[in-house]
Amino acid sequence: MKPQASRNELESAREIEDCEKYIKENLDKKHSNQLNDDKDIQSLMQAILFGLKGVCTYISHAYLLGEKNTEINTFIHQALAAGFDNKERDLKAWIDLVKETGKWNFETLKLLDKANCTLGNPTPNLVKAKSKEL
Repeated sequence: MKPQASRNELESAREIEDCEKYIKENLDKKHSNQLNDDKDIQSLMQAILFGLKGVCTYISHAYLLGEKNTEINTFIHQALAAGFDNKERDLKAWIDLVKETGKWNFETLKLLDKANCTLGNPTPNLVKAKSKEL
């Protein structure tokens, strides 16, 4: 069993939770979307945000269990900046970013699975279903 997370690991997890909180708080502002008038691109941007919410949730749990992957953090920052970096992106570029978000979501789940397995693989156990008188 791994030791508890260090102070730096907990701070990293808090930063990720802050990222998730920021996404949730600002998602409604994006619905009117001053960034792009194209409804298809708006939908893809929202899909990316929803995917990032999952990535942030999974990676914060993995960090608390002692597993790290800085490449995932780098992707989170790049994906969040995609709507604000003044780069021209066509529909194909946004679709590619949605696919990449899915790829990193999968990688993050693998990291979380690895972290959970350090505690041992879950196995079924018999449990008494009757209440016990005290």
